[in-house]
Amino acid sequence: FIVGRDHTGVGNLDNVSDNIFSKVGDLGIKIIYFNNVTFSYSEKKYIEQSADKKTIEKTLSISGTEAREMLSKYQEPPDWYMRKEISRMLINALKSNEEVFIK
Repeated sequence: FIVGRDHTGVGNLDNVSDNIFSKVGDLGIKIIYFNNVTFSYSEKKYIEQSADKKTIEKTLSISGTEAREMLSKYQEPPDWYMRKEISRMLINALKSNEEVFIK
């Protein structure tokens, strides 16, 4: 389960996220906080975005908004973006008018 920054608010995301999860109590999952994550095409792995310009230039951006737009149009995101079985499950749910995205 991923909570994007647009769901936690603007500003110091750590404090906002901490506040949200402290209110809901134990969910039975470990909460992991991180900065923007990108996909390194050359290394074939996800990495936390670095201030190092060379690293940023070699990575592909991941956007929850972009993913929602693709899926809403029944378009499968690229393999590096999301596993096919997950994107197909979400697209099928959307086609069946199931609620997939929480705003």
